[in-house]
Amino acid sequence: MPFLPLADGTLIYAEAVGDASKPVLVFIHGLALGLLGHHKSADPRWSEALYLVRYDTRGHGQSGMPTDAAAWESQRLAEDFDAVVNAFGLKNPFVLGWSLGATHIADVLAFHPPSYLSGIIHLAAVPYITEDAVAKPSSDAMKSLISNAGISFIDLCTDDASFELQAVCRGYVLAQPGPVAQLVLGRTQNVTGLLTAGEQGLPLLALAGTDDLALNGSISYTFMEPFKDKEFVSIEGADHMAWLTDKDLMRETIVAWIYKNVHRVV
Repeated sequence: MPFLPLADGTLIYAEAVGDASKPVLVFIHGLALGLLGHHKSADPRWSEALYLVRYDTRGHGQSGMPTDAAAWESQRLAEDFDAVVNAFGLKNPFVLGWSLGATHIADVLAFHPPSYLSGIIHLAAVPYITEDAVAKPSSDAMKSLISNAGISFIDLCTDDASFELQAVCRGYVLAQPGPVAQLVLGRTQNVTGLLTAGEQGLPLLALAGTDDLALNGSISYTFMEPFKDKEFVSIEGADHMAWLTDKDLMRETIVAWIYKNVHRVV
């Protein structure tokens, strides 16, 4: 079941690892990359504690790469998440959005009540796409990203990637057509559902590394001010790929937070 068909014809690649009876965490990757960016470096202790579900978001990795603007409406991305939830029989999962992947949570909550999720985890996150929250890149910047095979981008994310992980990440960047990259970043979102969910008590855990050169997580966290139940954890010395630089602290913090909130009802 790795490829999930969507109503608009897009295929979404997804996979899961671990014991399905344990708390569920859906991991959403960031800009220009894919699920293998975490899979290739994941500590097996993640799947000992959680049922970990991952998917390549549309326009990335092995998933479809539509170039029609209508395929990038917020509802389409929410439907991608729904397809993963339905395919794996998930109920009220926790969802972790890394970097730009966190924006997908705003899509989901634009079309679902807060109770659809058990909690939100932001890891070095861009919480949503607006003119204030994320700058729209120029086409020259995107051409540079593609022409350099993502070398500068990956180096900005971490100094701790193995050669294999660097090769995987650069391959992801090369596989994404320039017009798709523009659509990923040029789309718009309605963030009312996300912020309302926070006002109604949906819990949020935000983590950011002190040595992150790609994004200032403490500033991103300020965009989530309406959340009543929120916690911010600064990981000393961690970069944009915190699961590489301080894997134990990040994993232990996230797992403990999930188990603390697993039986809550919003």
